[in-house]
Amino acid sequence: MILRKLRTWLVAGLVVLLPVWLTFFAVIWLVSNLNAALNEPISRYLHISLPGLGLVVALLITLLAGWLTTSFLGRKFIELGERLMLHIPVVRALYSAVKQVTEAVFRRKDQAFSRVVLIEYPRDDVYALGFVSGELPGTDLVRVWLPLGPSPTAGPVAVVPQDRLVLLPMKVEDGLKLTLSAGVLTPKDADVRAIADAVQELRRRREPR
Repeated sequence: MILRKLRTWLVAGLVVLLPVWLTFFAVIWLVSNLNAALNEPISRYLHISLPGLGLVVALLITLLAGWLTTSFLGRKFIELGERLMLHIPVVRALYSAVKQVTEAVFRRKDQAFSRVVLIEYPRDDVYALGFVSGELPGTDLVRVWLPLGPSPTAGPVAVVPQDRLVLLPMKVEDGLKLTLSAGVLTPKDADVRAIADAVQELRRRREPR
């Protein structure tokens, strides 16, 4: 019993802390390498060192990229660069995947997942939590992302009729925690009741009339 709880706490802790650690070490690696690359010629020719130069340059590059993205000429320049990237076979697949994931993570809240839903997947009487990412205009079809925990980017997108899903009164954040922890984190009592009610509702809809 104690070992099971320890394992649960360990997995839950990794789910919460691992993305933070990876982001932290990635930023440290980028800034330190940039700092070393810039300071080498400065120290060689001027015999001085500028600590923190890599951080300043990284921020300036980020601001410049943001300015280019929001300006007309900058967008045209970026579009040209993207077209060149998409013509390189191996780079094309990697660039497209990274761009889609980045846009999904950093886009505005009103453009991100709006609701948590329950659908029957992958077969009858088996249910999965999903996240509404949009609707197909002119239809009653809804795009639902089905994350495959614990990976934060994997999972299919299902196109589901509105009468084959049930909206859950669950925060998107809580739904993501539950799915990306591979079910290790226990949902709130209210969310458990809502999921149980949604299962019964989907079963009722499937019954012949």
